[in-house]
Formats: sequence, C-alpha cells, structure tokens
Amino acid sequence: MKKLLVITLIDYEQRVLKRLGELGVIHLKRLGEEDARRLGEVEVERVREVDELYYRFIQLLETLSRLGVESFMTLVDLSGSPAKRRETLYSQEGGASAGNDNVLLMLEKEIELVEGELRDLRSRLEELKKPIIMLTGEEDARISDLHALEEIFSKLRRELLIDVNESGEPRISGEEVARILSEIGRSYDSLKERLEKIRAERERWEETRRLLDELEKFVRELPETGEFENLISITGFIDASAFEKFQENIKDKALFDGYRLDDGRFFLHIVCLKEYYQDVVKQLSSLGFKVDDGLGVLPRDIQEAHEVVLKKLEKLDSEEDEVLKSLDELRRGFASKAGEIMSYLRINLKLGEALLMTLRSENVRLIQGWVPVDKVDYVMRKLEKLREEVDNALYFKFEDPGPGEEVPTVIKNPRLFRVFEPIVAQYGWPGSKEIDPTILSGILWTTMFGLMFPDLGHGIIVMALGAFFAYVYKGRFLEMNSKRAGRMMIWLGASSSIFGLLFGEFLLMEFQPIVPGLRPGWIGDPSSVIWLIKIAIFFGAAQLILAMGLAIIRHLREGRVAEAILGQHGLAGVISFIGFLLTAFHFIGITIIPGVLRIPSLGIGALMSWPFFLMITGVAMMVIKPFITKELAIEGVSGMLEALIAFMANTFSYTRIAGFAVVHAAFAMVVHKLMEVNLLMGIGVGMIFLNLFAITIELLVCIIQALRLLYYEFLTKFYEGRGFPYAPWKL
Repeated sequence: MKKLLVITLIDYEQRVLKRLGELGVIHLKRLGEEDARRLGEVEVERVREVDELYYRFIQLLETLSRLGVESFMTLVDLSGSPAKRRETLYSQEGGASAGNDNVLLMLEKEIELVEGELRDLRSRLEELKKPIIMLTGEEDARISDLHALEEIFSKLRRELLIDVNESGEPRISGEEVARILSEIGRSYDSLKERLEKIRAERERWEETRRLLDELEKFVRELPETGEFENLISITGFIDASAFEKFQENIKDKALFDGYRLDDGRFFLHIVCLKEYYQDVVKQLSSLGFKVDDGLGVLPRDIQEAHEVVLKKLEKLDSEEDEVLKSLDELRRGFASKAGEIMSYLRINLKLGEALLMTLRSENVRLIQGWVPVDKVDYVMRKLEKLREEVDNALYFKFEDPGPGEEVPTVIKNPRLFRVFEPIVAQYGWPGSKEIDPTILSGILWTTMFGLMFPDLGHGIIVMALGAFFAYVYKGRFLEMNSKRAGRMMIWLGASSSIFGLLFGEFLLMEFQPIVPGLRPGWIGDPSSVIWLIKIAIFFGAAQLILAMGLAIIRHLREGRVAEAILGQHGLAGVISFIGFLLTAFHFIGITIIPGVLRIPSLGIGALMSWPFFLMITGVAMMVIKPFITKELAIEGVSGMLEALIAFMANTFSYTRIAGFAVVHAAFAMVVHKLMEVNLLMGIGVGMIFLNLFAITIELLVCIIQALRLLYYEFLTKFYEGRGFPYAPWKL
C-alpha cells in the first residue's frame, strides 16, 4: 500500500471527492486529532522560520548603525517621509557639498530599503500568524440534516408505494431537495390525516347503520335519549356475559329495554331518575357498559334514520375519493422527482461520510487514503488530469506508510479458495505484514473434517445440499451468504466422500476400504484403531511444525530476529517440539511406516538419547532469550514451561480426529448388528434414525471441532489477525 495525501481548496472539495469516489480504489484514512496536531505543528514551524528571518533583518539594521550611520540617523527623523528627511538634513547642514549629498542620498535609500523590507516582513508575519491553521475535523451537522432528509424520503417512498430508479448525475440542489421533501411531506401528512379522519368517521356511521338494521327487527322508532325534567335516558352496549348481573344490580334504580344483537352483545335503552344516575353509571362502568351517542342525532323513525345515515356515508365516500385523487396526484408528482432526489441523497451522504474522515481549515481540505501499489500510476494520471481541471488548486503526493502505521490489507487468493476467506475473517483479518492463512486454513479444515466424518454417502448428500445453497437457494444460511456457505459445504462433502472411500463407509454401511490393511468392520480390530490414532497425532504434529515455521517467517518479516530464533514459536520451539516428539516415540516405541520405519522402545533410556538432548537444546534457547532481549528472566522460564505443556496438550488435542472417526465407524457397526438381529429395527433405528443423526448433529459437531483445531491449535502459533480489510471508497 501507498499513502495518498490530497490537499485542495474548500471550493473544489466536492469535485475532488467525487472524482476519488469514481476511481473506486482509494481506502479513505480517518484523520483525527493527532493528525491535526502534527500538521498544525508544521504550520507553526513555518511561522517560526519567518520570525527568524525578521530578526536577521533587525541585525542587519544594527550592522548599518555600527558602520557609521549613527550620526546620520540622529539627524534624520526615520518616522517621517523621505522628502521630510531631506528637508531636515539640509536645514541643519546649511547646504552640503555634492559629494555629501550623494552619500546622504545613498544612506537614505539604504535605510528606506531596510525599513520597507521590515514593514513587509511584519505584514507577512501577521498574515501568517492569523491563519495558523489548526486543522479540525468536519462537523457532522450536515450529515444529520441529510439523514433527516433521507428518512423523510424513505417514508414518502414507502407510504406512497413508489418504485424509484436512480437518475444519473443529479442536477438538483440541496435547497430544492429540502423544499420539495418538506412540501410533499406536509401535503402527504395533511392528506393522510384527513383520510384517517374520514375513514374513522365512516366506520362509526357504518356501525350505526348495522345497529339500525338490527334494531329494525324489534322497534319502529329509536329510543329518545337525553336529559329531561326528572329523567335521564341513555343507550349503549353490554356483553352478554354481564347482562344477568346488570339486571340484578339495576332493577331497583332504572328501567331498561334490551335487544340481543347478532354479535352477542346487548343493546340497552336505560331510563332512570336523575338522583340515581350517578349510581347507575358507576354500576354500568363496572360491567363494561359502553355508551352509544350516535343515535341521538338521528330522526326517531328508523326509515328516516336509515336515509340520513346512507347520505352521510355517500358524502364520506365522495370526500375519500377526493383525498385519494389528491394522493395519487401527489404520488405522480413525487415519482417524477424521486429518482433525482434519491441520487442526490445517496451521493451527498457518501460525500458527507467521506468528509468526516478528513481535516479542514478555513480555506483548504486535507484528504488521506491508501492505494494499492499496482494502482498508484492509474490514480496519479487521473489526479494530474483533475489538477488541470481545477486550475492547479490541487496538491497530492504518495508516500510509504510510517513506522507502526496501520495499513489496510488486500488479500488475493485463487478463486477456488476465496470461499474460505470468511473462516479466516472470523478469527481476524490479516495484518499488512502477516501471512494470509486462507489457503492453508481451507485445506486443513476440510481435511480434518473428512477424517472425522468419513462416509461416501453422507459426503455426496452434503455436496448436493451445498450445490442447492450455492446455486439454487437465494436466502441466508446459518447467518451466512447462502452461495458462500454452499460452496464450503461442497468442499466438506468432497473431503468426507474421499475419506469415506478410503475407510469403506457408505451411509453407515461398510464396504472394502481402499486403505491397505483395513477391512470392513475395522473398528473391531484394536490395531486399526491404534493406527488411526497415530495418523491423527502425526497429522497434528505436522500442522504444529508448519505453524511454527510460518511464525518464524512472520517474525523475520517484522524484524524480530531474536523472537524468530529463540521464541516459543520460533526455531527454538521447532527444535524442542521435534525433540519432545522423538523422545516420546523412543520411550514407547512406535511404527511410523509399517515395514519401513519403526522407532524401537528405549523406555527410560530415551532420556539419554539424542532427541532428548535436542529438546533440551531448544528449551535452553528459550530460557536464554530474556537475557538477550533484556526482558525479565522469569519470562523465559514461564515461556519454556508454557511451551512444554502446550506441546503435550496441542499434540494430544489432535487425537479427537481419530475419536470422531471411531464414533462414526461405531454407528456403522451398530447398523450392521441391528440388521443381523432384526431387519425392521435395522432399517428404522439403524438406517433411518442414525443416518439422520449423523447428517445433522454429528455433521455440525465435526465442523465445529475441525474449526476448533484450526483456530486454537494452528492459527494461534503464528497468526494474530489484527488487521483490517482494504475497502475502497466508491461513489
């Protein structure tokens, strides 16, 4: 990566940022207070240089005085004009010779020159001191305003059901966008409120019409309600469940007529004396009585009341049609401008977010970003052209990252292995000087999974599911992009199928394995199980040595030679780990390659063999490391102890690979035995249930355990993942 610095005038900042966004290769770098302070110090240093120049001219003036112009300066009032000085001089001398005139004129011109330069310097110094530009970050007020406009736009777009396609370069101004959205927003809110009122009122009148239809079955005239001389008459509704209790509580204080409606409620007309009204209302409220005052405004004759209600509903329908027509006109008017507004908001929001990552002064804008080395020439040509377009009001330069500066990382993997990038990203993005472990991680993860889950039939099923998620299903799977998850499953299924062929398993049914020396039902042979455990340990040991080798390369890249040679995961670690393994092999005796390579058992004599002294050599290198790197001695001892414990724990951790393979083979043995004892049970419990269990629970467990070995045992030796991805800013 190269660091790009761009400085332009505020007048051109939008144009410059747009062009940078169009290039689509610049990862913007956020400039903070520390950057502002450092750049401010550069400005202060410039003013300090001018200060020094000013004092040098003061010294020049003093030198002129020492050369014999003191007498002249006492005669001449330096505060006056040149003509005034000459007049004063001649009046004091009473006339001077021509030679003296020349000397005086020459000295006068010299002093005028010095004074003029001093005045210029004073002026320049003051001008520079005023705008000592302490660069500051961009305020986010404008972004907040744009987000507010975007929220209004999204609401209108959603509620007016408008499909929007962005236009090209928007020709609309921010003020016009704000005005249009404000006007349309107010109009829409007003129309929406009016429509809601109309519909709410119509619902009330519809309820009244339905009530009239039902009351027409019982009466010809509506009850008269209101307050009379001694009586109060009200109408309302009560649930059927409370009607009996209502009758008991109210019979001594009021008279009523009740009509059961089709919805199960009772419509009541209640008449009571004024003196009992409060008690009656209290009783009614406790029973859930709801007063209906809609009938009071209607004629008492039900037919006339029907006509009034129907006319009211017709009027409300007409008003609703008018509002809907106005909304449709508003929708069409908004749709004609929505594309351009959307383009304006998107572009200016992205520009605003980019501006938040920059620094500004009163007149200039400073932008920094990262550019891949292979794109530098391309960016340089585009910026040179842009500089001509903005009348040279643009400065830019490329430079290398500073020491310790965080740089975004571009990872480039073959297309086949890019599917594993999320696996590494879950652990952490590689730093700029770290080794990208994507390819190795993908190969190791799928290999460990295949060893744990060796079944040709299950592998084919997993591949088929992977193909479905990768090329058919368009949603998300396990919180991942289904296409990427599907491709991972294809890799896992292929690995499972290959090891299923090698171990001789198909949907928990056994056939002749390809691996020499294995037979169907190999789990019943202890030597085969021991052989599988040895394979897992050898595989794990090779992974750990590879991880420490990569750690050595990383330390050398970072200039940490002592860590690369003497560190726990450096050369000392490799030597001591190999010595540890060979000492253990010599202690117990082990066949590495049947008939080719066997390490004999030495028992306690292994402590006098050369592998043991190799391990001691590696341990001694780790112990002396603090004395060379000036660290605390205790760190060397603790690092050594940690390494020895980790060597044993890490190595035996890989035996879980063999453990899960044995479990899978045990399922196959169970199916075989069940088929021999009871065909129906063998098919139901064995073939169906255990296969379903294997393709779900066992599959997930094996995926997780393979990831655990990859993350904890392998990557921790050489990989930190403290970087961040290269994300070019695009407009």
